[in-house]
Amino acid sequence: MCGCPYGSVGGEVATQDDKIRQALEKLMARGIKYIESAIADAKREGSVAVVDPKAAANQVYSYVLGTLLRAKIENNCEVIKDIEPTVMAILGARLAVAA
Repeated sequence: MCGCPYGSVGGEVATQDDKIRQALEKLMARGIKYIESAIADAKREGSVAVVDPKAAANQVYSYVLGTLLRAKIENNCEVIKDIEPTVMAILGARLAVAA
């Protein structure tokens, strides 16, 4: 089971190498900003019930990162099966119904 490369590197060396920590922070901030933009778009179209897209993006990113870490530690893909419904619940969105 693969995990998040940023989380893996960060968990190992971020407290020992400030340059690596800063680079990882930038990469993670970029990912969070992308998620925030998508959430803001969804909020504008009424697809999600989010008050603060930035806070929601941080929650989603942290949840997904933590879930991937858990799946990697347990070497169990089943751990990630609930990512989508949980993220949708965080955002106050309904899951799309398969056609």
